[in-house]
Amino acid sequence: MNENGCIPRTHKNKNRRPSNAFCFDDLKNAIDFIQNYAEEFGLPQPNVKNQGNPHIFLQSSGNKSSLHSTYVTSCTEANKRHVGLTTFKLLWRDCCPHIKYMTPRSDICPKCENHRANISTAAGQQEKQEHLQAFTEHLLMVEKERQLSMQVSYHGRCLVDAGFANIKRLYHRTDVDSLSGLVEVVRKSARSNSPVTYTNDAGEHSWEWYDWKSFTSTFFTNVKGIRKMLHFRFPSLSPGKLFVKSHADDSEREITLLKSSISPEDITTGSVMPDILPPGGMTSERQRYLFRVVRPFVRDPFKDTTCPEAEE
Repeated sequence: MNENGCIPRTHKNKNRRPSNAFCFDDLKNAIDFIQNYAEEFGLPQPNVKNQGNPHIFLQSSGNKSSLHSTYVTSCTEANKRHVGLTTFKLLWRDCCPHIKYMTPRSDICPKCENHRANISTAAGQQEKQEHLQAFTEHLLMVEKERQLSMQVSYHGRCLVDAGFANIKRLYHRTDVDSLSGLVEVVRKSARSNSPVTYTNDAGEHSWEWYDWKSFTSTFFTNVKGIRKMLHFRFPSLSPGKLFVKSHADDSEREITLLKSSISPEDITTGSVMPDILPPGGMTSERQRYLFRVVRPFVRDPFKDTTCPEAEE
């Protein structure tokens, strides 16, 4: 204090390299992996004068996290040290800014693509004007359809909505041509999402559909105005009775659920369960629609699985 006055404290590790720091070869290995991957799977763009390295776009179905997982697997197999996801992204940003993932296309309407092709290949001004008018009418019609089918904003906030939002976000960026692809999207979308298919790997059904509508109509009466009721009470001493209130301060109202010809013993005795509903499957009309309309957009390995030709 007498010699130097009030100065900041100097840490003993200052100017000393941490023991767990990555060496130059580890960082260069990560950069080389990104560049080699882009060279093999990327789509290079034409170079622009005075703009540095030309951009290389990767498929929109992937992301940096998935590529980092591939990089970690590659390093593990080669017995090399790998960097973490944060360092991987920082190296990508600083050393390979020209390598980017493409954004998902929004103009995938086949009618829009056909209209654009017709306008660009029109022979004369009159023909081009006709195709342009047809394209404009199609856009106006689609805009009306979007406004009618638009979901109300902030319709609800819960964990289920968040799960579907994660699925939708990844589904928008992934090529899905079969049920297995959809299962993979749900599995990768979030830790809280777990895909469960109707038929499991063993060929067994994971769940069954029951005909609850016919079952309840046989034993129980209809409860009118049930949507306006907010408080329900089922006492064990009064089987078949329901006590309801519309508000917490209202008086309870008793409702008899069981029909007059049904006694509580008729339901509790034995195993009374509704009938199992078998899966309806797809109709021939639906199969013909998938084969005619959807099949052209499905990749070749999955055409016969997802959109087979309908059997007459």
